[in-house]
Amino acid sequence: MQEQNGPDYTKVMLLFLVLILCIGMVFRIQLGIEMNEKLGRMEQQLASKDELNVDALPSAFGVLDETCTDCHSERRYGGLDLSSEDVDALVARMNRHPDLDIAPDQWRKIHAALVLQRCLVCHEESSIKTFLAMPALKRGGLVDHMIHSSGSNITRSDAEEVLDAALVLAAN
Repeated sequence: MQEQNGPDYTKVMLLFLVLILCIGMVFRIQLGIEMNEKLGRMEQQLASKDELNVDALPSAFGVLDETCTDCHSERRYGGLDLSSEDVDALVARMNRHPDLDIAPDQWRKIHAALVLQRCLVCHEESSIKTFLAMPALKRGGLVDHMIHSSGSNITRSDAEEVLDAALVLAAN
């Protein structure tokens, strides 16, 4: 029989892997605890939205009322569930209309309002007003929470588009 002079590398490697897994589990648990704390704070902030006078906030879709109702009824554009490409195509088509004299900044707001109309499928307009009144960082956290909610079909690109639209409309 051969005598073993050095350490058993199999046992050392196994011990090392177990140690790495334990550290990973502790890190993952810590992330979960932090996420729960953040969600708790977010729920408290959303619960305190009652203190916010939502009726005093500007409408998220006021730009559509101001610019589009001269030619279209609210029914024509209200509640549209347009994809990103559809919104881009619609704004581009209307921008080429010879009888319209709308400033480029106004087109950005129209585009943003049409993007946010997708939110009306699940949310009331008052919720969208409250969303626009939030600081940008809070809006990002809320959208991130919605992406990860059970049954959500919001993609990361949808979220980025909604957040960009919110930046445009919240600047009013």
